[in-house]
Amino acid sequence: MVFRIADELSMAKAVGSTLRQKKKRKTWQIILLVIGSPLWLSFIVAAVCVFLGAYVVLWSAVFTFYAVFASLAVFAVGCLAGATALLFTGHPLQWVFVTGAMLMCAGLAVPFLFGSNKVAKGTVALSGGIWRGLKRRFAVRRERV
Repeated sequence: MVFRIADELSMAKAVGSTLRQKKKRKTWQIILLVIGSPLWLSFIVAAVCVFLGAYVVLWSAVFTFYAVFASLAVFAVGCLAGATALLFTGHPLQWVFVTGAMLMCAGLAVPFLFGSNKVAKGTVALSGGIWRGLKRRFAVRRERV
């Protein structure tokens, strides 16, 4: 029964596929495109490079936030080791200072992690919006069958 229904429906209607009407280019249009290609091709390459550069800078900011979080967390662990060593060597004032530094770094690392996650989620959403906008901008409009 399923095969009978599938045979009765045309594939174009079932999938909702689209057909693209091809336009015949004239010879002089092709010649002008080829002759002008050093100019417009270099502009396209420059625009793509600028766009990709901005995209890389956007993501490098996200990685920088995570690097700052990691450095705060590693410094807090290092201060914990140093404070433990100072506690047993008989340096109480240095122990207080290093313990305070450890608590400060650990206290800054936790909200920095949550902030970094929010920035990363926002960047993912922004990237998705950028790609959807580019796709919508450059997609070929097609007529439905």
